Amino acid sequence: MGTVFDSTIPLGSRRTDPMNPLSGQLHALLGGYPEARRIAQFSGSHPLFDTIRSTAKLLKESAPVSGRPSLTVDWSLGQGNWASVPWIALLDRRETTTTRHGVYVVYLFREDGSGVLLTLNQGVTEFTSGGKGRTQARAEMRTKAQQLRPRVAFLAEEGFSLDDGIDLRTTSNLGRDYEHSTIAYKLYGIDAIPDDEEMLAELNAVLLAYDRYLDEKGGRDVPSSDPPVPEHPHPTTVVRRDPRAILLDALAAFGLSFTQWEIATYFTGL
Repeated sequence: MGTVFDSTIPLGSRRTDPMNPLSGQLHALLGGYPEARRIAQFSGSHPLFDTIRSTAKLLKESAPVSGRPSLTVDWSLGQGNWASVPWIALLDRRETTTTRHGVYVVYLFREDGSGVLLTLNQGVTEFTSGGKGRTQARAEMRTKAQQLRPRVAFLAEEGFSLDDGIDLRTTSNLGRDYEHSTIAYKLYGIDAIPDDEEMLAELNAVLLAYDRYLDEKGGRDVPSSDPPVPEHPHPTTVVRRDPRAILLDALAAFGLSFTQWEIATYFTGL
């Protein structure tokens, strides 16, 4: 059995700042994780699990995330063993519900605990599956990342790097895969983590890039049930809409919501 973690050992400096809880939690994760991997038995009862859950909760409740209902927050410290590169991901359900495939935003923690990187990334499993070699898979990841960067070029103005230079300080295959799959990234060193206001502004910037990618990609939105209305209908053309749809729109303008079945019942009773 591995060494049991001594909760009296400080997680990093256990920096706490009630005005900057997100910054403090990230600092605690970076400070405590390398030591946990080295001496502690992997267990869901380890204090770091509470730390990463709290961090994920803070992100979920933040304005950039809570204002986007299609986003979900997921995280991992490993499965059965400590991960070489733990992560906290923000996934848009219009694109993916798993980090195995699709594009998403993810915080990647360096293996040596020296920093965390906010990245726009892509799932690596869709590249590494199917029996192809890792060299080919990584080349495909990097090619796709390079193809996507022009869509989010404005991130450079927000201090993000859009190149192949990300360094997760890792020798693990999966960690190296993450490096090859990265589209854009920004490093927060353990001794240079900004306050929450700045971090959330930069999170919002990369989420805007994610939104732009999804808007340009298209094909995932649920089509409208209303018939298309010509932009410039012929003068003799009368465009008619289902009166139920007109009523639904009018009710929605007053903040009221009813199902099509309820509206149909109403019309039937007239």
